[in-house]
Amino acid sequence: HCQGGYQHDLREEIGRGAIPSELRPVLAASLLECAEGLESSGDGNNAAAIYRSLYDPSLPAVIRSAACLGEMRSLKDRATPLLLDALASSDEARQMAAIRFLAMPQGKGSARAAASRLSSLPEHLQSQLIDALAAAGDRSVLPEIHRALESSSRATRLAAVEALTQLGNASSAQRLLDLAGSAQGGELAAIRKSLARMPGADVDQALTAAVTPS
Repeated sequence: HCQGGYQHDLREEIGRGAIPSELRPVLAASLLECAEGLESSGDGNNAAAIYRSLYDPSLPAVIRSAACLGEMRSLKDRATPLLLDALASSDEARQMAAIRFLAMPQGKGSARAAASRLSSLPEHLQSQLIDALAAAGDRSVLPEIHRALESSSRATRLAAVEALTQLGNASSAQRLLDLAGSAQGGELAAIRKSLARMPGADVDQALTAAVTPS
């Protein structure tokens, strides 16, 4: 039933609150399936319009999250503004969708923009965003990852240390060496692990220089 005006009428009724609350999740799921079909057939613009209609806070979080992720997929290289809007929203379902999108091939081009919002996120989402940035593999986010090493949140610091295993350079190695002097327990173990696994000849040179008497 994704042809004609069916999906338009249905999403308009959901938006107006004209559908009884007990039926809204079922019909929203139907619209979500419709949008996924349009997306698969290459009709990204119409798919995005349907996905966008499913952000209503009265709908289940799983619907809102899937809709946000679907709209970003549909927009492809135009998804960055939507991703930033989702991260800035108060809807954790949409925030989580944005983080998931970054770890997908289509989302890698948005990594630098997303990193700029890292410090504005709630602490429990910062570590998840850092993990997604590491998966994206864009080293342009290193300044934000380095700043996260100084976070008051232990989870954020540990995520930043782990991210440097994949993204780090000689500057990162020096920062971790500096932190190792005051780190303890699990954080010290994480720093040692990251230093041991961080790739690059420049990293090896920095570590060698650090242990070589001057």
